[in-house]
Amino acid sequence: MAVGVSTEITAACERWQEPGGEEQWSDSFYFGGGDGQGLAFYSRVGRRPNEEITEGALGLWLPGRGFLLSFARTGLGDEIESGPVHYECALPLVLWEIRFDGHGRLYKRAEHIATTRDDYETVEIRAALRFTAWHDPLSFKSGLTGGVASSHYEQPG
Repeated sequence: MAVGVSTEITAACERWQEPGGEEQWSDSFYFGGGDGQGLAFYSRVGRRPNEEITEGALGLWLPGRGFLLSFARTGLGDEIESGPVHYECALPLVLWEIRFDGHGRLYKRAEHIATTRDDYETVEIRAALRFTAWHDPLSFKSGLTGGVASSHYEQPG
């Protein structure tokens, strides 16, 4: 269920927002992190409701193994998920459960996605993480109008 956009960051911000009128209006959730020893990930679930599209993406740097990429495009749903990427808000503005489950393409190096696109190994992905906020959300306005979000917030954790 989508909710209306507010200038105040509340628990309602931790759900899909009510879309604007632009054809490619989008709403996205991102999580990323690493272990400080070379393992790192970037993930996103984005939704373009006016086009009836939700996309899930995962990039995972694996020390000594390469770079894993997984991407999916699905229809709309109430859950914040698509393909291999699943996010669930367990406690608004404090705790998220993050799951990766599916298949991805393992490349020797991240740039090989562009230079040797067909040289990869298909591998299974399965992981579960918890994001715990360290601080209240930080909010800022984009200053832009039309076709983009008028506000944005980030939260370290």
